[in-house]
Amino acid sequence: AQALPCQHYPPLMSNIGRQYDIQVLVRTGSRNKVIGSLLRSSRSTSMPGPCQRLGLGLCVLLLHICTVSSEGKVYAGARTPIEQLPLSPGPLGMANVPNRSSHVREYPRCQNSHNFGSTGEANTKEYMIQRLIAAPTYRVPFNSATYFCGIFPEHVYQEIIENFPPDKAFENYASKVKNCGGGGCRYTLSAFNIVKQKNHPTWPNFRGAKELYQKLMSIVFSKEFEAALWKKLQITKKAKRREFRILSDKHGYANGRIHTDLQARKIATMMFYLPVTDKTAFDYGTCIHTTEQWKKRNYLRKANGQLGAKRGDTGYDGEGDCYYKFRFLPNTGYSFKAGPASWHSAPNTFIEHYDEYDRNTILLNWY
Repeated sequence: AQALPCQHYPPLMSNIGRQYDIQVLVRTGSRNKVIGSLLRSSRSTSMPGPCQRLGLGLCVLLLHICTVSSEGKVYAGARTPIEQLPLSPGPLGMANVPNRSSHVREYPRCQNSHNFGSTGEANTKEYMIQRLIAAPTYRVPFNSATYFCGIFPEHVYQEIIENFPPDKAFENYASKVKNCGGGGCRYTLSAFNIVKQKNHPTWPNFRGAKELYQKLMSIVFSKEFEAALWKKLQITKKAKRREFRILSDKHGYANGRIHTDLQARKIATMMFYLPVTDKTAFDYGTCIHTTEQWKKRNYLRKANGQLGAKRGDTGYDGEGDCYYKFRFLPNTGYSFKAGPASWHSAPNTFIEHYDEYDRNTILLNWY
């Protein structure tokens, strides 16, 4: 631990220490300690007077400043831009994770095979609701999130893969295709716009795709499905607007920026992963972070002048430490309630095969 300069204030410390025991625990290495605490001593049973309360407040302020200063020294002395978290197994375990990223604390996994949707139920909406209900709910690192598996019946998932938009069908294809390089690019397409169109010149079997997305929208935005999601994530607000976007990230588009979605006034976020096979890049999944991990990443990026850095830049730090990373497997996905601590990030550009496979997903937002 770093030495605290507060020890240079013995008069204040000794005076306050007559009535209170004061403890300060700082961060050592990459482990988190209690920032600080004040414990009432058994040597005094009387409440402090105004002057004593003022002195106590000043002491707490000094201790806070010293602790923050100490944290900065520890972070600045890190050998690598992003320190690794201790690799301790969580409740879902970490077994059978190939090519595991060292900065990820845990990869949640399905309790059974990820391909739950093999029965081909006719009632797709009821099936999806039951899959959502059966999925685990996480209250840590923030409240609340879920990772679901086999969310679609198998035949529906295959329809989605077969009817995924071709590159030229995306709304921003013309503007993006010319500069889809260094930072990668993201192609987007609104399902609301798909169902409004009668035909699409660059999309074979557009009519079949249109019927599919109409069906999916009627399910995920139905009262029953939303009620199940609201209950699972403990959401109380009513949604005023909904968004259904089809995304294709190419050439390592994401830069690993950690954000909450709250700034966009979102209530809930849901994403379906659409890889063709689980042998591509399971590490394309989304990370969720603690607030401390977000603070740590921001500190290091600012300290090293890496804000706004992109893949290929000197000292680019890739991803921040990750509490959970949802595996990018066929027919899986995640959802979370947007809040002040719902920190998450898309995968960075250093993941394996980032320039070899597209990251195809469906993104749902409720506002």
